Amino acid sequence: MSDPSVLSPSWADFFRDTIILRAVEGIFYGFECLFALTCGYFLIDTQLRTSNSRRLLLIATIVMFVCSTMNFAAELRFDIVQIQMLVDPNYDPTAEMIKWEILVIVFSTISYILGDAIVVWRAWILFDGQQLYRVLLAACVLGSLGTGIAS
Repeated sequence: MSDPSVLSPSWADFFRDTIILRAVEGIFYGFECLFALTCGYFLIDTQLRTSNSRRLLLIATIVMFVCSTMNFAAELRFDIVQIQMLVDPNYDPTAEMIKWEILVIVFSTISYILGDAIVVWRAWILFDGQQLYRVLLAACVLGSLGTGIAS
């Protein structure tokens, strides 16, 4: 008697693992949405018009949230392309998978560099007038930029 299942055990494992991974990512993305909205609310509520640093922080928060949203969407699209490849054996997903993978790399790099820049900016303010720390912080920014560009 033949096995009536449509999927092989390896594909069933793949789908199970993918669904679990995307569900966990979705939960964390939901938390990130809440944090970004809360941060935006507090930045706008605390007299955004009078502070350039708060405006920059709000813009950075928005850009990082957009990058995260694009990464989440790209990962979902990557999975959908793989499923489409399963359904249609003649479908060649190479070009689309490369496009989405490039988007993930670009948006991850932007978010990484921007996050590091925010941390260094805040530390720069804390070490006002102390040249040694500012040189170290500048080296950190250059290292972050170099790593982001090289990747």
